[in-house]
Amino acid sequence: MRKLYFGNLIAVAIILTVIILLWLMQDQAGRNRYVPSPRDGEGIVVVRTQKDAYHVLKSLQVRGAIAISLSKYFNLLYWVPENLAKSTPFPVEVFDVRTEYERGLDSHNWLFIASRTGLVRQVWTVLSPEELQRLSRDLDADYGLRSGADGYRGFHYDLPRRVTTMERLPRPDGPHVVVVDASYFQGGVEPAETARQLLARLADKPFLIVVSSLDEAELTWQMRRNLALFITAWQERG
Repeated sequence: MRKLYFGNLIAVAIILTVIILLWLMQDQAGRNRYVPSPRDGEGIVVVRTQKDAYHVLKSLQVRGAIAISLSKYFNLLYWVPENLAKSTPFPVEVFDVRTEYERGLDSHNWLFIASRTGLVRQVWTVLSPEELQRLSRDLDADYGLRSGADGYRGFHYDLPRRVTTMERLPRPDGPHVVVVDASYFQGGVEPAETARQLLARLADKPFLIVVSSLDEAELTWQMRRNLALFITAWQERG
């Protein structure tokens, strides 16, 4: 009986040790995440293309962030380096895959590439209500997403993602950056109201990347004008 008791005690001790080690690993992973705050610089960066937004995150040494993207583009086009798609004979060569992924970087896959190089760990796409309605059939048919009260959530391959509107945007539960693209300002989207709602949805004023998307011919001058008005409204709110 005593032997059985001590055996059970040892088993419980091992389980508790594993749980504590897992918690410490998770805690350290959280500490290793980093996003800049407005105090680290001006708090807002304006870039010409969506591809440039990737380089901003990389230059700021962002790690493991939630990317909140106000845009009509998902920027999650799948791409894998050719040499990683092939089977590799032994001995396996170890190398930094980040540079390999960056070779295929463009404006329509930059968030997917960012997930592969460790810059972001989740992507939340914020659409205007009209755009979400237009895409609802495609989103409903996406086996990786499920619909809920706060929009769509699920995975793109192994990347956690959300698709929602500003009115249903949940407060992020970790370090995050916000990317605002000119394509978001279509239809009746009001720039000043967007700035007000975004600040109301977030606990603190985030670091902001603003994208003019000059490489997207379908965007109008009015969208880019509204983007400029959004920047003004954002800065006026301190």
